Amino acid sequence: MSVYHPQLAYCVVQFLEKDSTLTEVVIKGLLKFWPKTHSPKEVMFLNELEEILDVIEPHEFRKIMRPLFQQLARCVSSPHFQVAERALYFWNNDYIMSLIGENADVILPIMFGALYKNSKSHWNKTIHG
Repeated sequence: MSVYHPQLAYCVVQFLEKDSTLTEVVIKGLLKFWPKTHSPKEVMFLNELEEILDVIEPHEFRKIMRPLFQQLARCVSSPHFQVAERALYFWNNDYIMSLIGENADVILPIMFGALYKNSKSHWNKTIHG
């Protein structure tokens, strides 16, 4: 899968740029089939998710922000440091931060517990902050 995944993700993003109304369906599909036991695949899903969020329209973002950030909170809380670290990198993306800022009243309560817990107890110093 890692052989063809970057090209497939690129095609999905190009498709969503042409028809943004399908963004909700694609993200809900990713969330439905999110890997639970395979950390490298989870990192791959996070990479694809960030690429999609880079082109998402704000009104489409509002449709999926709750389930999306519930999954991101789980990823941030992952004991696997690469999953947690990759999920935290979403906060380095200016466009995603602008979307979060516009919807902070919904997103911050979802994320706060995971972020706080990691700041106090994650075993990996990179994640610990």
